Amino acid sequence: MEFSDSESDEPRRYKSDAAEKNIAILKEENDSLRCQLEAYKNEVETVRSDLKTELQVKEQHIKMMEDNVKTFKEKMLSLSELTDQTTTKQLQQTPPQHDTERANKFISLLSIFLSVHHVGTSLNDAFEFVLKSDTSCTKEDVESVLMNNKQLFACSNDTDLWRFKLFFH
Repeated sequence: MEFSDSESDEPRRYKSDAAEKNIAILKEENDSLRCQLEAYKNEVETVRSDLKTELQVKEQHIKMMEDNVKTFKEKMLSLSELTDQTTTKQLQQTPPQHDTERANKFISLLSIFLSVHHVGTSLNDAFEFVLKSDTSCTKEDVESVLMNNKQLFACSNDTDLWRFKLFFH
């Protein structure tokens, strides 16, 4: 039996149509995968860019904080020197040793308390804080220490809040 040309071409045509469909499907899938790959690459680039920007912002923040700490240390050093001068003046002005030690204790306590409350605090709150360490102190004692150390402490006239001078100019 011999095949004619028309009989032998038909199975090939079916095979080639099926192969062409498979190739077309694979090409579409390939194009889709390429698009997905490109989208992932773009997304990775965007994330990298965002992280790089975020890192730069954090580095700037760290630099600013380091500068603030340096400034704070310098101010603390100058205030420490000022406190030493003030203490020396007070020692010269106040003969009894007990009063000087007590005033220095109050200065230390008030400096710590007002450092924590850098926006200011009332005389009553400062007194309550000192009272926890020295139960024999009076509100007048605390007010006297604050008033006699104007180089370290200041009271705003409009709000009556006492502040540690380190935190404002």
